[in-house]
Amino acid sequence: MTAGEMTERARGAVLGLALGDALGMTRRMEPPAQGTSRSRSQPRLGEVSATLRQAVSLGWLLPPAGAAPDHDALAAAWTPMLDRDLIEAGDPLEDDDTARALLRRERGGAETGAAGVDAAAAVRAVMFGLVLPADPAAQIAAAVAGVTALTHDTRLGQSGAAGVAAGISGGLEGADAHTQLGLLLNAADLGAANGVHVPGPDLGTRVQWATALVGRTQEDPSEILDVLIGTSALMQEAVPAALALVSVHADDPWGACQAAASLGGASPLIGGITGALLGSRHGSGAFPKPVVDRLLAAHPDLRLVELADALLAVRPTH
Repeated sequence: MTAGEMTERARGAVLGLALGDALGMTRRMEPPAQGTSRSRSQPRLGEVSATLRQAVSLGWLLPPAGAAPDHDALAAAWTPMLDRDLIEAGDPLEDDDTARALLRRERGGAETGAAGVDAAAAVRAVMFGLVLPADPAAQIAAAVAGVTALTHDTRLGQSGAAGVAAGISGGLEGADAHTQLGLLLNAADLGAANGVHVPGPDLGTRVQWATALVGRTQEDPSEILDVLIGTSALMQEAVPAALALVSVHADDPWGACQAAASLGGASPLIGGITGALLGSRHGSGAFPKPVVDRLLAAHPDLRLVELADALLAVRPTH
């Protein structure tokens, strides 16, 4: 793996995360798309989620510190991003576990992450995959745990975050699809030990079941994803759904992002995780350049390419 190849993969992970999120925002919380409405030749990319912005801010906090930032720094960065009007209205992608944890902390509450079980923590964990090697998995799980505890200090929250971080890291290091999935599952198991117990399934088992389920059909898996696997923001649905799409569209990152958006539901979360995992394996060139250019032009404040390069610069070289 040359330095140039790893740079392309790091950029692919960050751009894939943002593209999947932005495309998903066009159909967030809608029912699954049907027929010709399922793809857009000129998709709108003008809106990104609060979760993506939190991930980007976390990424910019990592390089100067060389390690996980403390909870005060995270809360100071993330709390101003909350859309309190939408939270008050009960918007399902704004009134999420992160918002509830941050508002609880703002009011002086303790154990703010004790109920966090949605997939926002997995989206933000992409940043750790860029700065830490996949092996040893215990290191990446421990580093992720420190940040994730603020908002998602549960078995499901820690498991999904650690797993996605390890999957991204493995992709940067040249892992194929099978190896990337194995790294993700191993770290997910380790991450689960870092969180408090909440009712819910084992995430690694759900991921294995979901990928096997879509692997047994030759038809469009969207109905399986919608009816059986689920497309909500819950970690046990969003992460298995993303991994199922990664499996089906193993060599087509942009097609995977489009498929994620077509699901509706928590499509920004599912699309972001999907795009990041495949982008880390295939690099930024796997996404259509006109689409990438429009994304970058629409969101220059995110400095996505610069962020990928900055994170990779602090990644250990051996």
